[in-house]
Amino acid sequence: KLIRPNGVYLITGGLGGIGFVLSKMLAKEGNVHLYLTGRTALPPRDEWASFVQQENADEAQRTRIKKVLELERLGATVEAVQANAGDLKQMKHVFEIIRKKHGGVDGVFHAAGLPGSTSFRAIKDIPSTLAQG
Repeated sequence: KLIRPNGVYLITGGLGGIGFVLSKMLAKEGNVHLYLTGRTALPPRDEWASFVQQENADEAQRTRIKKVLELERLGATVEAVQANAGDLKQMKHVFEIIRKKHGGVDGVFHAAGLPGSTSFRAIKDIPSTLAQG
């Protein structure tokens, strides 16, 4: 089995499109610890219930909170940590948080990216000089 029971997994961009699909897959295994990084911090957990009920609450934040709660309903423990995957100092801090609580990480998934970026361009968009090798 590739996913370890009680395993600790870090997913950069874990609440984004691709990252959340991975997060759900891992959470469905149950009893895993997920550390999800993103560039935007969530409000303090004790404010989530009231935040989600506010009519004027930021919709993106509301969605992120609901995603974390969904992952927890699936059986995972979840920590959403503000960190830019492209910032070495911030990512070292994330690993230190995980190391202190769990001793280490069982797997890392890099799913961070900017919406609308050219990270996943169609093959037809690759310049012909590159395609010819």
